[in-house]
Amino acid sequence: MVIDFLYVDLDECERCQSSDETLDKGLRELREEIHQNDIPTITINKTKITSDEEAEKHDLIRSPTLRINDVDIEEIVNEDYEIKDNYCPSCGDVTGPECYEITGGGNECRVFEYDGDTYETIPKGMIKEAIREVVGIEVKNSSDCCESQTKTSSCCETTSSCC
Repeated sequence: MVIDFLYVDLDECERCQSSDETLDKGLRELREEIHQNDIPTITINKTKITSDEEAEKHDLIRSPTLRINDVDIEEIVNEDYEIKDNYCPSCGDVTGPECYEITGGGNECRVFEYDGDTYETIPKGMIKEAIREVVGIEVKNSSDCCESQTKTSSCCETTSSCC
């Protein structure tokens, strides 16, 4: 399995930073499941995109982006998806006056649709669900049901597909 994390900046962009940290946490939490299911190797590529040319080379439409085996994470977990973005205040500091197209003029970063909500960073539940889907691991208990970044007490009662 190959995981590609594409980003514009990990020093200033809060969304890129948070998504990077969440990817690492999600992988740590899945370590035992991956081991038990004999997944031989996971290659993680973290690539900083610094120009429109690099964005084109990596087919990056918007930062941050996470792909598993060359498939966008939203495509894996969402039946219908389209890449969306919104205003990102921390990216104005990153791009300055010479903005890249991938940052939408310097102040736009990607948002993610997951489980009926919109997130400005990649939700850990989405990461774990996508990895499980790609490698064929089924969720065995309800503790992973509400792994989006904001849990609600009624999630597992109302989301029968994951519990």
